[in-house]
Amino acid sequence: MTRLCLMAAFAAAMTAGCAGQIDGSPYVPDEPPSEEHMVRVWIQEHPRLLHNVAVLGCDIWYPEGIRCTITADERYADVRVYAHDTPCMPRDDGTYTLATAFGDHTVVFETQCMAMRPDGTAEPNMFRTVMGHEMGHQLGVWAHVPESCDEPHVTHPTGGPLCGQALMNPMFDSNISFMTALDHLAFEMRDRDASVLPGGRPGISGGTPLCVFTGRL
Repeated sequence: MTRLCLMAAFAAAMTAGCAGQIDGSPYVPDEPPSEEHMVRVWIQEHPRLLHNVAVLGCDIWYPEGIRCTITADERYADVRVYAHDTPCMPRDDGTYTLATAFGDHTVVFETQCMAMRPDGTAEPNMFRTVMGHEMGHQLGVWAHVPESCDEPHVTHPTGGPLCGQALMNPMFDSNISFMTALDHLAFEMRDRDASVLPGGRPGISGGTPLCVFTGRL
């Protein structure tokens, strides 16, 4: 079974109107999370995959009680992260693929498209943000949040439109390196079955990409 990124957990209540949108400021919950979930992440050994920064990317979701730990054994990982080293090529729309989330709980970084430091390692802030975005998918947020309310979007059960600046926008924005209130709403509407969190089912077999995160060079 496969899913297309924009036809996943938000497939209900499509609407084109905009009844207001939340600004892209950090989400600050009223109280600490009621419970915590530890996600085990295995990361391929690669100079452009920064293990310590990957954990910080996962920590973006701590307002939802999410923590990550790095495991050395791929077999016991909830999420597996790989590097793809082919030359960075533009997509038809002129953007570049930064990373792809797959339904078998794997994430593939396009290392040649990621910003780099002079020593050849990944630029930490970008890597952290992209990792946070990809973890959002693995937590069950399989639909991107449209950046504009002029695009098709869904309505949260509380009545607000799910559109605007968010970590889970389909394109990387260096100014959004944190969870926004929209990401919190998207997390509430996540696909709980297709999640690495307790209660989710095993990874979807096959290699069909589910969500592609893009950026501009």
